[in-house]
Amino acid sequence: MQDSGQGYPGVGQDYRAEAPGEAWLLSESNTVTRLGLTCSIGRSNENTLVLPGDRVSRKHALIQQLGPNEYWLSDLGSSNGTWVNGSRISQPVRLHGNDMISIMPYQFTFRLPEDATEDTQMMTGERTQQSVQIFDGVFLVGDIIGHSQMSERMAPTELSCMITGWLAKCREITERNGGKINKFLGDGFFAVWRKTPGYEQRIASTLQALRTLQQDSAVPFRVAMHVGTAASGSTPGRVEENLVGADVNFVFRMEKIAAGWTIPFLVSTKAAELLKPHFTLVPAGSQSVQGFSGEHAFFTIS
Repeated sequence: MQDSGQGYPGVGQDYRAEAPGEAWLLSESNTVTRLGLTCSIGRSNENTLVLPGDRVSRKHALIQQLGPNEYWLSDLGSSNGTWVNGSRISQPVRLHGNDMISIMPYQFTFRLPEDATEDTQMMTGERTQQSVQIFDGVFLVGDIIGHSQMSERMAPTELSCMITGWLAKCREITERNGGKINKFLGDGFFAVWRKTPGYEQRIASTLQALRTLQQDSAVPFRVAMHVGTAASGSTPGRVEENLVGADVNFVFRMEKIAAGWTIPFLVSTKAAELLKPHFTLVPAGSQSVQGFSGEHAFFTIS
């Protein structure tokens, strides 16, 4: 059997032998498209996976690998949309084993290597769900400034690659300092640090690295940070940790305030207490927060 990078469809055989060690797409006719680090999809012959037909845009969608067994699917502004498990996507989504991808009239099944099968994912999800935890930690939202304007002046593939590179740098900074990217948000990310001995210094190192990245990166972005409590759990068949709680909601509200105030770094009062030994903090103002009573004071880093 051949890869489907030269067109669609092909003659199907035993697809498991075709993609050792990497993820792949399986078409309805059992044609395999191995994904590698990047797989572009569309009508143009320049794409990795070429799908003829008027309903397919020239540059329709993009799948990118951001980590081991971690693949994200983005629609590149197509006219007729990209669908995952029956829902049209409006921002990049993480793919999981056996997800159904539809680019009409084509349908594909996303497959992971044998060492990350659906059964393994399901068991991991079930164990996580049975052990819901309450923990204290630091919550951080990073968000691209002017994403809509960037999407209007840049080619979709160029924009997607730029954002992916920026997200990879933010992830490296986060994980190097003991944090975890809980969720990618299309034009941003949500990161978490659990409270452990010495984590204050790791948070300070993260913010310093992000400040440097703000100066050096072609992608402008803002950061909002809060300290609080969250409940963690998981859904069977999914590897992301689901975090819920008032403090999680609060940091996302803070990001909206930072956007309105055009402040690149916004920290809550609780976060300011943690950061005082490491940074000079300047009052940014006070404001009510949707869903929370009273006025709340915020700070920025000078």
